[in-house]
Amino acid sequence: MESQYLQELRKKKLGLVEKPTSKPTRIKPVSKKMQVAKKVYREVVKEMLSKNDRCEIKSPDCTGKAQGLNHKQKRSMKNLTQKDNLERACNACNLYVETHPAWAKKHGHHVSRFRK
Repeated sequence: MESQYLQELRKKKLGLVEKPTSKPTRIKPVSKKMQVAKKVYREVVKEMLSKNDRCEIKSPDCTGKAQGLNHKQKRSMKNLTQKDNLERACNACNLYVETHPAWAKKHGHHVSRFRK
């Protein structure tokens, strides 16, 4: 006795199974809600960097000119655009914060997401 899978496979090879007429629907990579949130975030980034383009982290690897923003508490939909959670950072400092979490916590550039 053959399994259902083997029976279906044999039917496909013999051409006895009809091909589906419609294509399966594709899952969108980014939801509409996230598209709106990203648009608002880009505006916040542009605004913050236009006011001041100097890096606020000042790690040992700092290049001085801010190229983006660092999230003190890891990014989420809840805190994506909260300005008190954002600080201007050069790419070198942003990388330094990610690779040296103890230094970042000590200097206030990282906050646990489990804080109350």
